[in-house]
Amino acid sequence: DGVLLIGGRDYNPQLYGEDPSATITPLDSEREEFDLRFVKHLVNRTKLPILGICGGLQLLNIYFGGSLVQDIETAYPGRGEEHRSETKQPHADHAVALRAGGKLRKIYGLRRLPSVVSSHHQAIKTLGKDLQLECSADDGIAEGLSHSKRDYLVGVQWHPEQDYEANKRLFRSLIKAAKVARVKRQEAAS
Repeated sequence: DGVLLIGGRDYNPQLYGEDPSATITPLDSEREEFDLRFVKHLVNRTKLPILGICGGLQLLNIYFGGSLVQDIETAYPGRGEEHRSETKQPHADHAVALRAGGKLRKIYGLRRLPSVVSSHHQAIKTLGKDLQLECSADDGIAEGLSHSKRDYLVGVQWHPEQDYEANKRLFRSLIKAAKVARVKRQEAAS
């Protein structure tokens, strides 16, 4: 009734027209091919609610024609530690400002999340077609997206599953959207 796209290693930058840098840790090619076919099917053949987490957000952005910063620290020296820390184990954390009028702001009911669990070295560079920025870290790095023409297609760059209490509204919003989608499919079938 709903789909959660998970993270993993890095998608091939050739998918968005760039040569891979030395900072890339490639995703298994079979997984990458599956993920791309799966998202194509979801977007073109279903109206299922979709939540992308970390690499799931990146996959959605790539699928819709966007691109990624291949390595935050390389592109923006000094900012990488805030997003994937080598010293603050097991993860980095930072605040996120939610866009006024955005889907994530409505979901969380807040203007700002004081701390999110962060573990990524890549980020949105350019947004894909029909995607809109939902939130950013204080350093300007994009942290969330949504689709302007779908009822529920949302992506977050952080790991809400590692801090359920602070993010239960996000998971509950996916469950609620899945229930609504199921009812609509049942009504359409009868």
